Amino acid sequence: MIKSHSLVLAALGALALGSQAMAQLVVTVTPAGGGNTLWTFSGSATYTESAAGLEFRATTGWAEDDSTEWKGNGNSGNYVASGTYNNQHSLLVSGTNPVITVNGTPYNMGGVIVDHDNSGDDFGVTIAGASNVPVPANATVAFSGSAVFAVDYANLNPGVYSFGNISHAVGGNDAGNGTLPLNMTVVPEPETWAMVTGMSLCGVGAFLRRRKASA
Repeated sequence: MIKSHSLVLAALGALALGSQAMAQLVVTVTPAGGGNTLWTFSGSATYTESAAGLEFRATTGWAEDDSTEWKGNGNSGNYVASGTYNNQHSLLVSGTNPVITVNGTPYNMGGVIVDHDNSGDDFGVTIAGASNVPVPANATVAFSGSAVFAVDYANLNPGVYSFGNISHAVGGNDAGNGTLPLNMTVVPEPETWAMVTGMSLCGVGAFLRRRKASA
């Protein structure tokens, strides 16, 4: 199963290479069974501030009206299936805590925030523990590591999604703090990916046969 996931990641990663060429944070989500998913974090980006006050929120005491999330715009963030996961904070199930680094200082992630709404689905992470982490203007933010979180793959839409705007909500009011580029790939299940790849190869083969016949 792990080998199949690796092949799928490599193939889908090649298709998304153009969108990941810029400096950005990268999140890859694959099925893990039992209503869970494997989340892999990598990449780095520079936070550009438009309003002061951004901070990654602590896992302890987290509330949906006081969180930090990347905001999806239109179809760019619709990775969550319709009608599911309204501001769900999913805690780590297994594996070592992934790490988010702010200006060289590492912090363990405690959970992921998955949010479906009609204007583009949002996404966030929380810091393990009870302390919030400020993010100053022009900070370098990096992701690393992977872990299984309690997010059901059946409630996600496979595809490649881009996020730019990140905001910090206090009491339900978004601050609209700035931009921190993030790319998310929800990888199709191996069986689905094999079918799609097979259909694509059949199409290429038919094209080459027609081209050869007309030569």
